[in-house]
Amino acid sequence: MERMPPTKVFQGKKYFIVEDLVKILKLTPLTVREYLKKGRIASVKVGQRYYVAEGELIKFLNSGRFTKPDEFASQVNEAIRRTFEANIEFLAYRVKEIITKDLTSIIQGNIKKIDQQTTRMTEFHENDSAVMKERFKKTQQIRKDFSITKKM
Repeated sequence: MERMPPTKVFQGKKYFIVEDLVKILKLTPLTVREYLKKGRIASVKVGQRYYVAEGELIKFLNSGRFTKPDEFASQVNEAIRRTFEANIEFLAYRVKEIITKDLTSIIQGNIKKIDQQTTRMTEFHENDSAVMKERFKKTQQIRKDFSITKKM
């Protein structure tokens, strides 16, 4: 709490007015008046002015119901950071999922083409075992790549 001399001292008790509380709490006058009207800070109203005893102000500050603006801002920033990180993780997961789906469909299409080509090659090159072995190796490699992609 910022040290300030009280506005009034009455019967040995120190009292602060709204303007003092604004400086001490670093809040707007409207916010301080709302706190006083709603009873969040115990006060005495004399005429048009609210007076807050030093003890009541200390009780309010120690009650845990008041967060200094800079602490509140850091809490908000931390919550925003955590939300941002969670969104980034989710987006990365979705991108990986989409890429895997696209790669899977491409690889499956390539496997179909190779199977069709192999079938045609078999029909025309039944005696050419070297061509068949090469086609078989390519097909096996694509299937291997496909299974690795699915595991990602």
